[in-house]
Amino acid sequence: MTAVIDPHGRLTPSSQAALCDWARAHGIDPEQTDTDISIEDGVIHYNAFVLTPDGRRRRDPATDSVRTVHRTTPLHTPMPNLVYERQRVVLVRPGDTLFIGNLSTTAAETEQLAALGQQLRQALGVDVIAFEDDIDIDACTRPHADHG
Repeated sequence: MTAVIDPHGRLTPSSQAALCDWARAHGIDPEQTDTDISIEDGVIHYNAFVLTPDGRRRRDPATDSVRTVHRTTPLHTPMPNLVYERQRVVLVRPGDTLFIGNLSTTAAETEQLAALGQQLRQALGVDVIAFEDDIDIDACTRPHADHG
C-alpha cells in the first residue's frame, strides 16, 4: 500500500507510515495490498494481490492488470487520522506570469525548469518565475504598459 486513493490527494509521509503500521497490526501486508480499503460494521474490506509461488504479483493476461482477491479482517483499532499533502490548482491564461516558490533544485533540475519555462512562454505566452525559497512578492510586481 503505497498510497491511499482519496479525493483529498496524497498522504503525508507520517500519515502513510501510520496507515501502514495500522494495516500490519490488522494482519494486512501493506506491500501486497491494493490501495482501496473500506471499513463497514467493524470489518475491514481490502483487496490483496494474488501472488505467484515465488512471491511476485500475478498478472491477468486478459486485462494485463495485477490480479487481486477481496479479503476481510476484523477491525481492532480505528484507522489513524490521515493528513493529506496540500495541493493547489493554479489557473493561468496566456499573458499571465506563473510564480513558483520553495524549490530546492539541483543544477540539472534548474536547467529542466528553465526549459519548461521557455516552453510555456513559447506555447502559451506564460512567463515562469521560480524562487528557491518563499516567493518574494516585491520581485513579483512589474509595471503594466497600460498604467503609465
